[in-house]
Amino acid sequence: MCIRDSLNTMPNTTDPNTGAVLPHPEECGGPEEFAKSVFELNEQDGAVSRERFVALAHLLFDLARSEGSGPDNDVKHMVRDFAGPFGDSEKIMEAAKEIVDKVSAEVVPFVAGEVFEWMDRDSSKGICKDEIDMAITACMSGPEAAFGMVFSAVDKDGNGSLSTEEMSDYFTNLIKMAGKCAHVVVNVFASTFKDDIADGVSGELFRELDANGDDFLDKEETHMMKDGLEMLKQQLAMADQMGPPADMIMGVLQREIKACKEAGDVCPDKFFALFEKLFYQNLATIKETASNPEMVPIPYEKIQPFVESAEEALKSGFAPNIRPITDAYFAILDANSDGIVQNSELMALMGIFDQDTSPEDSFNGMFAMVDSAGNGKISKDEGIAFIKKLFDFGVGCAKGGIDLYQVLIAAVAKTFIKFFLDGLADGEELTKEKFDEIAVAFAENGPEVLLAPMLE
Repeated sequence: MCIRDSLNTMPNTTDPNTGAVLPHPEECGGPEEFAKSVFELNEQDGAVSRERFVALAHLLFDLARSEGSGPDNDVKHMVRDFAGPFGDSEKIMEAAKEIVDKVSAEVVPFVAGEVFEWMDRDSSKGICKDEIDMAITACMSGPEAAFGMVFSAVDKDGNGSLSTEEMSDYFTNLIKMAGKCAHVVVNVFASTFKDDIADGVSGELFRELDANGDDFLDKEETHMMKDGLEMLKQQLAMADQMGPPADMIMGVLQREIKACKEAGDVCPDKFFALFEKLFYQNLATIKETASNPEMVPIPYEKIQPFVESAEEALKSGFAPNIRPITDAYFAILDANSDGIVQNSELMALMGIFDQDTSPEDSFNGMFAMVDSAGNGKISKDEGIAFIKKLFDFGVGCAKGGIDLYQVLIAAVAKTFIKFFLDGLADGEELTKEKFDEIAVAFAENGPEVLLAPMLE
């Protein structure tokens, strides 16, 4: 009996659209037999196509979920933590399933496509027996085999060692792939939870604070915010006694407060320009701090190339990636949505940290951000609308942070890896033996192992 005939007796799973067939791993006896089974069932003209490979990833993901090995339970716990008191058990389970379904529909084909390109070393538009054998064996045989696969994928010229260019290109592409996946997760959370979180948080606040039950919150009912602001300002007044780190932070805050006071009324473009100016000033402060041996114990000459590469990357990536964040922040401050943030609105949050602004004025400014009608009381609709603005700001920060991080990594990867090779491989290309040693240490101890050359 040939292999294909014997496989027909196994409990396989089939994708009706592509004809991809996934044998059950437990019926195959081991990684090598499973790899052989997958190839025999799915090859066409000696190779597995991209279409079938992606379908196999879906089938494998669905199999893991059906047997309790998928991410469903972890996502359910994450949803429960995220929803807090605002979601019952049934709704949490439904939300978790929706998230995992969307991950399966959006992330799995993306990751599978990236892996396919990674494995298709000869760019033949199909994965041959040797290529799929290596991948599946690595996935099922533990980290050592996986490290070997990674090394082979990075070693583009096949000379048995890794150059700066090979490693930086690989890690840059890996970060880009992770960034795309992170965007999918953020988008799923945003679309799934925005309304529920806004309704839940607003409802809880009104239940706790609406003492007279009139479905409005007035300043008397929210007076504890003013008490909290008074305590915060007392603590800020003592910050100059806390040492150099606190001094630096307070210096940055005071500079930002002064700039906001002097900005006057601002439109979205001027608001962005203000933040861009402050961003550049803060970058300069961070660079100055990095060169201060009292603040950073690592000799500056060792990290200077990395710091300068990071600085240039952050500057180039600021405008396209941060503008959505400043627009969302502008919407929070622009209570009446007239397209202009008056200086009093601009100082509503910054005034919290300003010793010249009284707790009473800070409280009134924050209250006015929510009281869009300006009638001295907050309705449930106003509360929900404001929480949605905060939610949009949080989502914008997450997306902008992901994108800016990718720009940063792409710009500094080569600089950092050259430094890394200088410290761990004496400036030579990284051999397979040294790579395996570092990879195991990274898996066990995290990224700290990559910083060891800086600390020597």
